Amino acid sequence: MEFNAWSKADEEVVAGHHPVLHVLGSSMNQQETVKVSMAGLMLVGSLIDAGAVAVKGKSAGIAPGLDRWKELVRQGGEALKSGDMLTQQRIGRLAFAKRPLSAGRWTVSVFILWELPEVHIPVSVGDERQAVATIDGVGDDIAKRGLQAVLKQRHASHSFGSTHGVDEFKFNPYGIVRLSG
Repeated sequence: MEFNAWSKADEEVVAGHHPVLHVLGSSMNQQETVKVSMAGLMLVGSLIDAGAVAVKGKSAGIAPGLDRWKELVRQGGEALKSGDMLTQQRIGRLAFAKRPLSAGRWTVSVFILWELPEVHIPVSVGDERQAVATIDGVGDDIAKRGLQAVLKQRHASHSFGSTHGVDEFKFNPYGIVRLSG
């Protein structure tokens, strides 16, 4: 959850909008997730340059304001130019993954598109800002240092149990990392 990512001007333009353009993303395999996410982000930048007044990643339910989208596009472009895959992965998560989501006594991520397990933390850990910081930190750590190192350091567990079926959109084949409270 990106705080201050939506302005009053964004709210006003969305309230008065009329035409809507839907862009369906391509299917992707595990090796293409970062590449496809960066291509989607660059498309967002092109749409804004062409006059789009708002952009929403529908499957993730995320819709930052134009200034935030422009900053993500700028950061994504820099990461593409430098070939920094970890930064591309992180920017893709910030752009297209709503976090946190509430699931009973857990606050959860949506990391399936970035080759990471979901991260579940107890709701008792703190407010949404703390939950987002923890979720993003764990995701970054896994991407940088690997799953086993993060599990050990954070005294976390990893499982492949899921409330989603293998053939469902939100099923994550990388499993779930659960942090204790």
